[in-house]
Amino acid sequence: MCGVIGIVGDAADLGTAQAMLRAVGHRGPDDQRFEAPVGAVLGAARLAIVDVAGGVQPRYSAGRWVLWNGEVYDLDGHYRALTDAGGPLPDGAGDTVLLGALHAAFGDEFVARLNGPFALAIYEPERRRLFLARDRNGQRPLYVAEVAGGVVFASELAALLVHPGVEARLDPIALRRYVMHDITPSPQTLLSGVHRLEPGGNATWTRAEGLRLGRWWRPPAPVAPPTDDATYLERLRGALEASVRRRIPAEVPWGVALSGGIDSAIVALSAARVGPVGAFAVGWEHADFDESGLSARLSRVAGARLHTVVVTDADVARDVPGLLASANEPLGDEGLVSSWYLGRLARDHVKVLLTGDGGDELFHGYPTHLADRVATHVPAALKPIAVRAGHAALSLLGVSPRQVGLDFQLRRGLAGLPYGNAAERHAVWLASVEPALEERLFTPAFRRALRDDDPFEDVHRAAEARPQLSPVDALYRRLFLGDLLLTKVDRSLAAHGLEARAPFLDPAVVALAEGAPARMTIRGTELKWCLRRVAERLGVPADIVRLPKRGFSAPSAAWLRGPLRDYAHDILLGPELEGSGLFRRDGLAALLAEHDSGRVNHRKPLWTLLALAAWLRTLRAWSVAPLP
Repeated sequence: MCGVIGIVGDAADLGTAQAMLRAVGHRGPDDQRFEAPVGAVLGAARLAIVDVAGGVQPRYSAGRWVLWNGEVYDLDGHYRALTDAGGPLPDGAGDTVLLGALHAAFGDEFVARLNGPFALAIYEPERRRLFLARDRNGQRPLYVAEVAGGVVFASELAALLVHPGVEARLDPIALRRYVMHDITPSPQTLLSGVHRLEPGGNATWTRAEGLRLGRWWRPPAPVAPPTDDATYLERLRGALEASVRRRIPAEVPWGVALSGGIDSAIVALSAARVGPVGAFAVGWEHADFDESGLSARLSRVAGARLHTVVVTDADVARDVPGLLASANEPLGDEGLVSSWYLGRLARDHVKVLLTGDGGDELFHGYPTHLADRVATHVPAALKPIAVRAGHAALSLLGVSPRQVGLDFQLRRGLAGLPYGNAAERHAVWLASVEPALEERLFTPAFRRALRDDDPFEDVHRAAEARPQLSPVDALYRRLFLGDLLLTKVDRSLAAHGLEARAPFLDPAVVALAEGAPARMTIRGTELKWCLRRVAERLGVPADIVRLPKRGFSAPSAAWLRGPLRDYAHDILLGPELEGSGLFRRDGLAALLAEHDSGRVNHRKPLWTLLALAAWLRTLRAWSVAPLP
């Protein structure tokens, strides 16, 4: 990870830029530098991983200033492309100067040639033109806002708020999106006028045209898959192993984030073929959530040296309030806590962590895919009856102590069952505050303002952005993975000066996933069928291969009744949410009371609202834009 900031135009000011860079300094502990070309101030906090000795930035290359957060794989191929095009070769070594030469030779479209995660900025002083772009999956973040006479950008939202021209003004519609999706879908943020570039998105600024947001990424033509299972599995295994090799850094220590699941196991076992592996895992004081035993078994299979931290309730009571308060923007996924502890453990040993992110979203790893098969076969006329019967059954079940117990699964399933549109149904299953819950939590004035708003607008936009996918797959790839999960990993590891690399998101692996026949992902009730077969071939024990998905989950339901109970009551019933004029205090109190009593597991909406309230409490001053 690196942290980048910039002020372009009349608002360029070194003192403000220095304060902005301090706000992202944790992302780049190795070096911090500024440059002040005509009409701009640019800064970078560098985590030195590639070209450790010489890869400083901002860097002047081919008549433009380059600063970025990311990696480019296959540097030799890009140098060959420049030679073939007759363009200017880089006036130096390393990937940063290469980006300048590529932009000079191929224009803004050069980003389509890049394989790797990136968020980059290229400023041309002679043209007073700024170009910004993010990688196609959304692995590296970039925020931008137009201010009087110019534009500001940064790797994290907190850095933009340092600039006096950026107002902390809540967008009510964006807030509705946040409480549904656990993050505000890009290119929106919770703040009016502040944008997060979407995965595969770009932006340009000139004085004449101002800030223009766009999307450089276009879906490639589908790749025809092999017709037989064995050939497909071998190609997939080969693509994953090659992707892992590409992501292992040559100059700095690295390791693997190891849960008890097959995705991180595939990464660890593939990495073990390259060299000795250091693995890092999180365990919990709550036995129902602790996968440290599985991680230990997998590390032995991979021959990896395992480092494990077991998190106690005392740790949570001490660390989590500060963790949420220091977040650059609210993230409603409690997996942020797991990743944060993982990063704190790993930072003393490595600079890069390989992760299993993307496996579930690419290869149908969520139980909701099985639930959808049931929902599609329930006739519309019978759905109201099924919902009533389901709620009657819930009253008899009681609340399971597990994070995703039978009662939780049934309650979520019933919430989505009435929806006939499959993508909307999945969005409700993933939601923290689904439309049916809004009446309890939103004020009457807020609900009236939402009458003409489509709560599923971003779900439909995701499908439009990924036309090569089904709308359901687009939801998981574009919104759930691209906006939420990858942002969570970025924030939690960057907080400790670490970089995440995701082998499953290599274009070759993605192409195999998108061209996979249905039988490759789900057979019977077995999810991620092809990945389980790859895991078997790599040596993952059969009993682990058969286990259902758990991932980096955390016992948040128990925390909200235990070590975080007083904190949750204080902040959720405090002035932050009620003072916005958007939330009902009585609705929040009822949700807390039901969860405290053990009658209902409300951990998803409560955690999402907790993250929002903690973030609002840290803002020195904020307002709410007028309701539409």
